Amino acid sequence: MFEKKESPFVDFVNDLYEKRLEAKRLGQTSLVFGYKLIMNSLYGRFGINPLKDDSIICEEEEYNGIWKNNKDFVGADQISSKYYLVSIKRNPENFNWSPPSISAVQLSAAITACARIHMYPIISRDDCYYTDTDSAVLGNPLSKEDISSTVLGLLKLEYKVKEGYFLAPKSYMLQPVGKADSILIHEEGYMDPIIKHKGVAKSLVTPEWFKQQYNNMYEIINDNKYLQSPVLYETARNFYIDYKKMIIYQKIIKISLRTRPNTKREAQFNKERQWIDTSPKSIRDYCGQERIVIYLKEDLYDCYKKQQEEMNRVRQSDTPLPEDRGKSTQSNTTEVKLTLYKPKNKPKRQPKPMKREGKKPP
Repeated sequence: MFEKKESPFVDFVNDLYEKRLEAKRLGQTSLVFGYKLIMNSLYGRFGINPLKDDSIICEEEEYNGIWKNNKDFVGADQISSKYYLVSIKRNPENFNWSPPSISAVQLSAAITACARIHMYPIISRDDCYYTDTDSAVLGNPLSKEDISSTVLGLLKLEYKVKEGYFLAPKSYMLQPVGKADSILIHEEGYMDPIIKHKGVAKSLVTPEWFKQQYNNMYEIINDNKYLQSPVLYETARNFYIDYKKMIIYQKIIKISLRTRPNTKREAQFNKERQWIDTSPKSIRDYCGQERIVIYLKEDLYDCYKKQQEEMNRVRQSDTPLPEDRGKSTQSNTTEVKLTLYKPKNKPKRQPKPMKREGKKPP
């Protein structure tokens, strides 16, 4: 179906990578970062979404017409007594739009798929504790043939870790005992913990917080009171934009510091309520008929509840159930089966006769 071809970016990437290694050898940190950014941008630029929001500044009359009639309206901010800053989705139907000449999502999709295939033997190991786009935390070392800090395409050994807590994607804490140099580990005593936490609360989380969240994960997931009573912390939000005053400043905001349950996997606990593993969630695709399925489930539950109430009423009155009448039984137990009751056919309402002036209704 597909013809295999060599990547058109082999020379480009190899040339940049060699220059990056040379800059790293010379201690040119800025160039090292620049070359890395260019290589990463090759993947990201091809996968960029061309449908972005457009911002326009208009007066109140035009603004009212946009938010009332334009289906692509996103939001607006009043920047003065006369003008509004309006955001509109860029719709190809409304613009002289053509696909970007330097954007090709199929290339980025192919790169992502190949990277996943390359990483699968590693992330599918039983001793894989955590994985991200191009990294993994393993309980046992890889073979020396798979590790190199200079060969493009191999994995680089970063740290030797003695302890780690992984709460959610982009939220984990590692306690390293030595930094890796190529495949050699240098024991350098205690090192500062490595903390990753996505969001504005990154500066607030500590190793103790990660341990506390892990030890209380059962309550976090199953106790609604625990979720509804978060502790609020103050933190600074940099580059806060005030469109009315047209200034950018630092704003102090209050946030809740907690771990939200994973929406993609189910947490598994042992008898002591210790979090030991996760399992994939079972998702059913109802092809857009979710509302109908919910209604059917509610109807089934109502029917089941009515059956249970009827059975309890019959048992309390010592009256035999309909299916047991005329039978001699040695036991009072009865097998109950859930049946789906069909709604009763309601009589159709007769249309009211139309009243006409000077004539009797037919």
